[in-house]
Amino acid sequence: MCGSTNIGIGTLSDGIISGLSSWKEVCRNCGYQGPSLLFENEEAYQEFLKALKDGTPLKFDTRPREKTKQKAEKNKRTSLRLRIISQGILAPLVVIVLVVLLAGRLDYWQGWGYNILNTFFIIVTVILLADRPDLIKERLRPGEGMKSWDRVYFLVSTPMFFLMLFIACLDTGRGFGWTPMLPIAVYVLGYVMYVFGQSLFLWSKRTNRFFSSVVRIQTDRNQQVCQNGPYRFIRHPGYLSGILFTLASPIVLGSLWALIPAAVAAISLIARTALEDKLLKKELPGYVEYVKKVRYRLIPGVW
Repeated sequence: MCGSTNIGIGTLSDGIISGLSSWKEVCRNCGYQGPSLLFENEEAYQEFLKALKDGTPLKFDTRPREKTKQKAEKNKRTSLRLRIISQGILAPLVVIVLVVLLAGRLDYWQGWGYNILNTFFIIVTVILLADRPDLIKERLRPGEGMKSWDRVYFLVSTPMFFLMLFIACLDTGRGFGWTPMLPIAVYVLGYVMYVFGQSLFLWSKRTNRFFSSVVRIQTDRNQQVCQNGPYRFIRHPGYLSGILFTLASPIVLGSLWALIPAAVAAISLIARTALEDKLLKKELPGYVEYVKKVRYRLIPGVW
């Protein structure tokens, strides 16, 4: 019969194992009464039947189940690592192919600069968050409770990202020339903004183990207010970083016209900041007290 091996040692002299009568079950095949059992193979089951017939003391080994649990946990960790690696490779690869196809040439140096930065920060993220499997799982596959207005945010911001790439690659990649050649100083500014934004984003993720990819109250993970790292200065450093590298991306790609969809995405992120802050005040214990200590959402001294 099937069941549990977590029953220690006992005898079958009175038909049930001592101390576990509340788990009593009856097997129609062998007449056994007691907690349900799990056998690794037919041989183990036959030995059990023989001992049951002879009335000899039985020992129940919990190691098979423990090994099964350990194997399952190992398989889950391996699956998560493979998913991280596959997404870490696939995401920049898709963007690289998209940029090359849209630009129509391989010597679009602004596009290569953008892709190198992207790939670098993805690799650094995988390395620095390797010891945060719970956070990685939450970001790749968030739990339940995503707010409906957050779905609207993604419906707006995701198309804006691809539209930004499309316009920039046609503008400077295909040579449509909507934007005049930018001075080197402007490119330097774009690179500085992008690197600073991505670095702040990574610092925020590393500090806050509840840094989900969606807005939800993580009661399943016992969510608490993060007050360390960049959260000592502003309440939403992750959103500030997102605004910075979103607005920097068109500059790195060499297109001022691509700033239009990037600005729309940035404005939607500001709206998301306001909505999430309101939600956290209402539903996350300790957040109201945190607001009293850290007054500003995105920009110290401004908002």
